[in-house]
Amino acid sequence: FSCIKTWVGAFSSVPFTKQPYCINLTCKVQPDRRDDFVNLIKDNQRLTLHDESEALQYVVGQDVQDETRFYVHEQFTSEQAFFYHKTTPLNANWKAFCATNPFIDSPTVSLYHGTHSPVSVPVRDGAYCVDVT
Repeated sequence: FSCIKTWVGAFSSVPFTKQPYCINLTCKVQPDRRDDFVNLIKDNQRLTLHDESEALQYVVGQDVQDETRFYVHEQFTSEQAFFYHKTTPLNANWKAFCATNPFIDSPTVSLYHGTHSPVSVPVRDGAYCVDVT
């Protein structure tokens, strides 16, 4: 997440909560980097959900009016699980991608605890999502 300049929310000092730790990322990529971003983020999605047992959900969406704007939603069983996620090779791939200045504006990230139980949700093809932030 080294390329992110805008964070909404903060890392807490709560050691464990029975609610999922959630991340929303919004970004706008350079048009010529769109395919690179899609390939990277879809690979991250697949590997995170396959390799990280505490990853509950990883949703990737493209804006319906702007093919260069993307929304990513991730949920983990805890804040510690998210910190672990940031130590994986996938995060190194993300940092390397960010180092190439692929974004039109700096991505925005919101961090929060969900008010629901931490339950794994599979990726659903063809789902339509609404961002109400």
